Amino acid sequence: MKRNFFIKNCRDFSVNIKDNVGEAIQKINKGGFQICLVFNEQNYLEGIITDSDLRRGILNGVSKSSKLSDVINYQPIKVHEFLSEEKIYRLMIKNHIFHIPLVDENNKFKGIFVSNNLIEESFINETFFILAGGKGLRMRPLTKNLPKPMLHISGKPMIELIINNAKEFGFRNFVLSIGYLGEVIKEYFGNGDKFGINISYIQEEKPLGTAGSLAYLKKDLLTDYVFITNGDVVTSLEYSNMLNFAKYTKADGVIAVKEFGLQNPFGVIETSNDNFIGISEKPIYKSTINAGVYVVSKNLIGLIEKGKHIDMNQLFELGINKKKILKVFALHEEWTDVGRPEDYKRIRNSSKANEI
Repeated sequence: MKRNFFIKNCRDFSVNIKDNVGEAIQKINKGGFQICLVFNEQNYLEGIITDSDLRRGILNGVSKSSKLSDVINYQPIKVHEFLSEEKIYRLMIKNHIFHIPLVDENNKFKGIFVSNNLIEESFINETFFILAGGKGLRMRPLTKNLPKPMLHISGKPMIELIINNAKEFGFRNFVLSIGYLGEVIKEYFGNGDKFGINISYIQEEKPLGTAGSLAYLKKDLLTDYVFITNGDVVTSLEYSNMLNFAKYTKADGVIAVKEFGLQNPFGVIETSNDNFIGISEKPIYKSTINAGVYVVSKNLIGLIEKGKHIDMNQLFELGINKKKILKVFALHEEWTDVGRPEDYKRIRNSSKANEI
């Protein structure tokens, strides 16, 4: 099996140095190789932007309108001759990278080597765990006779959108943690055969919080890493990217985060004692929020006591106390937490829902 591929035509994942970060995000998502090549007007390679570069930039305040210089790697590892497949592979392994551009002596781009690990289609052994046991009280009366994850978006239950997205990126083994009206979910999905996957269930006899039911994972489903998502979080995130990030960083826990802006409806006055300094008209205050998507290790799950109510934030705090390696993964993808009726109304028939 080939360890890497050489690609000459990279137009689908290339941008001009004058473009913005939003353009780079589109190209990375379209190209499928987790990289964007940056060229100048003379078609010389200025640098590269990887998916990881973008996510680090977002955590540091970079937005879609930001300049590429805020996230670009101007000195990527490059080769100036067509090396053997084995040498390219060793260079990738040594430097923990998946891409190596080929340029001539004048830095003229000739193509790029891409690791087969990024493009080989394979099944993912890790368990995909969906939290679907909540009562959905804020969504009443919509959830009076239907569990919230079964509310339809673009003609399908939102939990089915989550499962289809995960299946597309290689996940095959699913566990649904159910509670309120769980029999509706169980009757719809069964054992997963008709969806081409394997589905098991954990029935919460009492509320266990967003992390408590993880303690009831059967031995064969307690994989080294478990991917977890709330059953009301709809996103276009390529779940396997976040899982690979956890493995690469050897993290015990990874939490997906999203930038959230809250606009003050009033003009905010700036003062110094009784002196007027200025006014900001309806400013937007930005913060980084929990996106309701996680990857946790078997070791972190081992800290949970059976039968004890514990939420994911408490589990991560427990991990801090136990000196575990915990990371954050910034999302630039479409993301909606369907927690309120207005959220559901907004996404139910939106075009963005069809992109997920």
